[in-house]
Amino acid sequence: MSRPQGDDALAPRERLLRLLGGKWVVAALAAAANIGLPDALAAGPKTLAALAQELGCHPPSLERLLRVLVGEEIVADAPAGFTLTDQGRHLRSDSLGPLVRYVGSMPQWAPWANLDHSVRTGEAAFEKTHGVDLYTYLSTHPEHAAIYDAGVDRFTQEQARKLAEDEAFEETRWVVDVGGGRGSVLVALLERWTHLRGTLFDLPHVVTAPDSRLGEGGDLFERCELRPGDMQQDVPEGADCYVIKHVLHNWDDDTCVRLLSRCERAMAPGGRVLVVEGIVLAGNFRDRTRLLDLEMLVSTDGGRERRKPEFRRLMRDAGLRLHRALRLTDGAWCLEAVPLRPA
Repeated sequence: MSRPQGDDALAPRERLLRLLGGKWVVAALAAAANIGLPDALAAGPKTLAALAQELGCHPPSLERLLRVLVGEEIVADAPAGFTLTDQGRHLRSDSLGPLVRYVGSMPQWAPWANLDHSVRTGEAAFEKTHGVDLYTYLSTHPEHAAIYDAGVDRFTQEQARKLAEDEAFEETRWVVDVGGGRGSVLVALLERWTHLRGTLFDLPHVVTAPDSRLGEGGDLFERCELRPGDMQQDVPEGADCYVIKHVLHNWDDDTCVRLLSRCERAMAPGGRVLVVEGIVLAGNFRDRTRLLDLEMLVSTDGGRERRKPEFRRLMRDAGLRLHRALRLTDGAWCLEAVPLRPA
């Protein structure tokens, strides 16, 4: 049986219809992650009957989902049963599964129906949909906060590993992960650099559920401090490195400058600030950063992805200068800032 035509071979109308189908594909991926399908297939092929029994699913309906996943090359229909493809393995809970669950969750999904409101007004569709801003919602809905934190953690783990390869950490003694979530950056840094000590600094409801390696009894517990706090008020003082990973894109320029200024004032002499963000590169083309910029428009009040000159301006206004830019992954950069004037 012939395979469907690729996008380049389709007429413009058909290409547009295929784009609209992205809604159904994302929902199918999220459903697969939610029912535990990728983890059930991790050990090898299973028949439809075996999967339906293990997952507690309606067999005919599960088969309809599997047909779509086979078409999207997430699952393969082998003689021995259904199995994960190389792409599908990243849907497991130990890879990008938590991020897929977050993207497909109802609190996250619903605001996108109001994207036009954000485009017309510049206001967050999330607040129009739920009546409160994203962070207030997370603080009052712990079940969704757990999905959010796990999803963001999986999204940035590869970036954290790449960041930890930077040889400049050989001269670093104490690093503070500002707004660090479950601590994926600290895990990568402390595992790679055994002389480092670290502080995970985030809101109280976040730092109470860190990565197990950072918590009590974990391998890295002795070198990690879990400090609750609000970066809108202050940051820990005296460290020689402050990491701000995918935080600035949540906020407007004035808030970003205040946060960077707090880090600049708090750092030890010779210290530095590492900003991990996407960069909007020149030109207009499809990339992850531009799509994530729409996420910021929908979810935050004033947050956005920025161009490199805009980061330079934020840093300058905070008493910092951009020292170097290091590409971590496709769509993520580390911007190292140092004091504008030497101590």
